[in-house]
Parts: sequence; C-alpha cells; structure tokens
Amino acid sequence: MPLWSFPVDRALTADSRVALPLLEQALGTLATPERRRAWVARRRQAEAEVAELRTGWRDRVDSVHPADAPDRWLAALDRALPEQAVVVEEAVTARPAAIRQLGRAPGRYLQTGAPALGWAIGAAVGVKLARPEAPVVVVCGDGSFNFGVPTAALWSAQRAGAPFVTVVLNNRSYYASRRPVLNLYPGGAAAAAGDFPETELTPATDFALLARACGGDGRVVDRPADLADALGWGLEQAGQGRCAVLDAQLPRP
Repeated sequence: MPLWSFPVDRALTADSRVALPLLEQALGTLATPERRRAWVARRRQAEAEVAELRTGWRDRVDSVHPADAPDRWLAALDRALPEQAVVVEEAVTARPAAIRQLGRAPGRYLQTGAPALGWAIGAAVGVKLARPEAPVVVVCGDGSFNFGVPTAALWSAQRAGAPFVTVVLNNRSYYASRRPVLNLYPGGAAAAAGDFPETELTPATDFALLARACGGDGRVVDRPADLADALGWGLEQAGQGRCAVLDAQLPRP
C-alpha cells in the first residue's frame, strides 16, 4: 500500500542509484540563470529548515519530559555504538526517536519496510550470519521483543553461532495499542479508569533471566547514563558467542 505524506504528481519505480543521476542530468538541460538562482534559494531555505529541525532533536535529549525518554536513551546508545555496528531497529512507537537519534552509515541501519511485529530479533540472526565480522545490535520495544518469540530467536542464535545484543526499550506496555485508544477516545471509559485491557505487560517479564535460559545473559539498565557500560558488556558477551539482552527501563507511558 503506497502512502506519501506529500503530494505526488507522478510515481516512478526505479533504482535510486541509477535514477537520481539521470534525473540530475535531465534537470541540468532545463537550467536557466533564473532557475539556478531559484534552486540556490530553495536549497538555502531547506538547509535552514533542516538545521532548525535538528536543533529540536538535540533539545529532546536534554528534556526531562517523559515523552522524550526514548530520545534520551537512543542518543546515549548512538554515542556508545561502535562505528561498524549494524542496528536492526523495531522500536515501534519509539521509531521516530530512533530516526532522530541513531546516526548510522548506509548499510548499518536496518528496519522492516512493512508491519511485521516481532521481526527484529529473528532478523538479527540472519544479519549476523551475513556479516559475522560486525557487531549486531537490535533496538526494539518490549512488545515487539515478545512478539519475536525470544526463546526461539535467542536459542537459534546460540545454536547457529550468530550472537547479537538486544536493547529492549521497556515501557511495560503495548503502547502502540494503548495510544490510539487515548487519541480516539480521550474521554472514554478506558482513559477515565486508567485501564487499557490487553495493553499492560505486567507482571513484567524478567528479560535477563530469559536470556540466560537460552544460553545468553542479560542486564537491567535503569538510566541512559549507564547504557554505554552495559552495551560494552553486552558486546563482550556477543564476542564470546553469547546473546545479551539489555532491559532499558523507560517510564510507563
């Protein structure tokens, strides 16, 4: 289902590596002094808008607002990630924060292009088999971690010799299911009672213990400031052939 958040006059399916240089050549034949001046002005305007946007992204990292917690955690993760690491991302409601804060080189940031909740931890096994020399780090929510059947994924990784590190952004809820109810029915019965059936992941799963049961190990991380040390530990575990799960404790939404 192709969807765009901007008007599309003509949609073309093409390999961007081939199409963009050809498009540039075609536009060059249409260039006039007047058009070139307009293009330069538009570029300067776009650069200023992007710079302002990125300033807002950085401000979120220093914010203490609970809604900005994913930005704080993911900015800490970005600072700690090795340059050669491959990130497999399925952060769901925290995906905008991942896009804002995780600066990865091309080929070092992978996500599914369609709804497939639970994709990431299974995909990480394949990524590690394809790139055994690279550290592989999954970023996912606690809901998508559960949907991935972690016992199967971690056990398979152990058996295949394809260890990876998982950072679970744990808000102890299926927020992707809870948030639409709040948005659509802010004055509804669920909001009034503070009770959203089937969206609360309580009692919480002990993800570290689950990792140990599958031949790996895990840690609970309470603060973004502690994530760098925890990630270093997790990468050491992966280097020794064991999956590591970092349970990042986000505030409950």
